[in-house]
Amino acid sequence: MKTCKTDISHTVLDLYGLITELYRYSWREQTSYLKRFGLTPAQVGLLLRVRKNQLTAQQLSKLTILDRSTVVDIVHRLEKRGLLVRAARNGGDRRLIPWAITEKGNSVLATICPLIDPDSQFSRTIQGLDPGKRETLYTLLSEIAGLLGIELARGL
Repeated sequence: MKTCKTDISHTVLDLYGLITELYRYSWREQTSYLKRFGLTPAQVGLLLRVRKNQLTAQQLSKLTILDRSTVVDIVHRLEKRGLLVRAARNGGDRRLIPWAITEKGNSVLATICPLIDPDSQFSRTIQGLDPGKRETLYTLLSEIAGLLGIELARGL
């Protein structure tokens, strides 16, 4: 029988569990909210990234927690809906041609803004925190993300 390593402090394990459960909770809330618009959180995440900069599927994969094949599937679905297009193409390898958001894509993002239901329990709870505590929480989580090589974009 394999046993759990005991050299990891309980604090690390507790934080890992807490972050995991908060992620699951927020993902469920966001999924439910975005379903009204026929979108998933992953689709919206890619639209937001491409809104800021034209990006290839490989670049999108590096900026998100999604593998390249998943990104390709999502961008093709968004392309079929008219929300993304390939940027100007001068021949060559299609994989190197970046994706660009369409006017319709920008319109959809404007429609679903804010990206999380402002009346949700998660939103109300976070907004109910003291502003200083909210900023501290953001700073600490951003620091951890940075150390893990996760690029966050504030105010997406």
